[in-house]
Amino acid sequence: RLRDWDYDDAPKRTLIFPGDLPQADEPLPKFLDDPTMEKFTAALAKDPDPRRRLMVEILAQTGIRVGELSGLDDKAVTLLGDTLSLRIPVGKLHNDRYVPIRPELAGLISDYQRMRGSSRSGRLVERDDGRPFDRRTVHRYVERVAKRAGVGHVHPHQLRHTLATRMKMSNVAFFASFHTVRDEVPPGDMNLSGNVAVRSSRDEVLVGAGIHQR
Repeated sequence: RLRDWDYDDAPKRTLIFPGDLPQADEPLPKFLDDPTMEKFTAALAKDPDPRRRLMVEILAQTGIRVGELSGLDDKAVTLLGDTLSLRIPVGKLHNDRYVPIRPELAGLISDYQRMRGSSRSGRLVERDDGRPFDRRTVHRYVERVAKRAGVGHVHPHQLRHTLATRMKMSNVAFFASFHTVRDEVPPGDMNLSGNVAVRSSRDEVLVGAGIHQR
């Protein structure tokens, strides 16, 4: 700061203003194309670590942030009407919200909870010592799946952008921030969006801890 200069010839006014700096490029967010995402999903389905698979599946199918994943409550799965949803804790947007999920993901969560037993911290996913996962570990989990899939470097946030892009291409009404999902996707588009709970499959996954109706 100018006032901190101890020289007699210190400038008497600001020498540079924000407008003097060149405007930074704003490239579009990178996302995985369909063939790459298919390879990634196939490798993820064969992941030998149930906890790692669940964590990356949640990121890929819901588009939530890494910090939100680490803070998920053990009873985050909720039935809203006929739709299974995941309650996302207060995070970057300073609010909590519900994100629709597939019955298959709800079933995966229920299976993991039964295998894991009771949660020491009350979180859905936790480290072996009961503490929350840090960002670096989650990034490493995603990288490990990408390496097994042979698709190169994949960042957790790319999964968020990939879901947003596929929803956009499916004409699903949504906010880019995933603050809310306005419309459910028709069953024919289920393979693109991953955001429809099929009523006929609902009863099959409403078992085990963590799934409750509102």
